[in-house]
Amino acid sequence: MRSKKQAMIEQIKFLPRPWHIFFNPYYLVRRALYLEIDRLARRMNGILVDIGCGTKPYECLFDVELYVGIEVRSSGHSEERKKASLIYDGVALPFKEDSIDSVFASEVLEHVAELDELLTEVHRVLKPDGMILITVPMCWNEHELPYDYRRLTLPGVVRILSNNGFVVIDAKKTNNFVLTLTQGLCAYLYQNISTKFYIRRVAIPILIAPISITGLLLSYLLPADTSLYSNNVVLARKGAI
Repeated sequence: MRSKKQAMIEQIKFLPRPWHIFFNPYYLVRRALYLEIDRLARRMNGILVDIGCGTKPYECLFDVELYVGIEVRSSGHSEERKKASLIYDGVALPFKEDSIDSVFASEVLEHVAELDELLTEVHRVLKPDGMILITVPMCWNEHELPYDYRRLTLPGVVRILSNNGFVVIDAKKTNNFVLTLTQGLCAYLYQNISTKFYIRRVAIPILIAPISITGLLLSYLLPADTSLYSNNVVLARKGAI
């Protein structure tokens, strides 16, 4: 069971409230992602499988019968950061055909080497009209190397899902041009300002938070442009192949 401190850290990281802008260097991207996942989580039901679950940071958003997290043994996450119920090979899902109601995969598809094969497996295990909710970055720096294989545009995600037998119901971008650039600058500063952890932590409220707030203000004042954005959030249901 997680301690209160661990739970608070998880919330600041993945479920940030507005005031967490002073504690989270990735606030802009994580806040937008959280709001979209929360909006669509109610569409999921029954037995849900979280592919590449990590620490299951979004589990609390889903009101489902059973929440099952699965992970690959070798990934960009350290073993102690995983809370998986099952370990799999990255392609073949350990479930029977037409046995799962919902599938969730957040910031995972960019790390899947054989993406079409995995989506074929998701289609196999989902019940008829079962739902899949995915998030995948469009603009983010390399991470969890060497397991970082791709970035996708929204039309790219829709096409891949459609080609693998899914019917897209909802497809959204997160953040706009200004916020995406601002988040990139904040991430750069946090990751490169110092090798000392305490200096980076102090830099968040003093340097990074003011930049994030400025970006939020500019995003309202400047012309809207979503040709550059942070993430794709897509909800689809199982259709016929």
